[in-house]
Amino acid sequence: MAAPSGSFRAGKSSRAQVNAQNLTMASWTANYSGIDLEVTNFESGGFNEGIIGVLSLTWSLSGRWNASKNPNANPPGLFPTDGGSNMNLYVNTSDNTAYQMPIFRCITGTASTTASGGVDFSANGMSNGTFTVPSAQN
Repeated sequence: MAAPSGSFRAGKSSRAQVNAQNLTMASWTANYSGIDLEVTNFESGGFNEGIIGVLSLTWSLSGRWNASKNPNANPPGLFPTDGGSNMNLYVNTSDNTAYQMPIFRCITGTASTTASGGVDFSANGMSNGTFTVPSAQN
């Protein structure tokens, strides 16, 4: 059996962390994007052209509600606020590869459950100012 060609990461080595508090989330998503500013002009030869404007990093995370790490407490501060601090979404904890937000804003924090299931929690938001994205990986 041949080994995979490439250097892949297993999600089991990921983590969501706020103010050095490891959250017991089961999934997270980070969306790194830039505003598309159109600069098409008469010299564009009939083709659309653009430049990238303001950059943003939006995030979402979800997992089971952990009563010992109440998401409405601060930290982690996963309730509507523009003053969250030190969020890291680790791609891999063994080499500290992470999306890092010194300040973040949380837009929503949602709890849900069913009579036959556990209590789930999800939150989403975005960076509030500067952030870093993984740029070098082994």
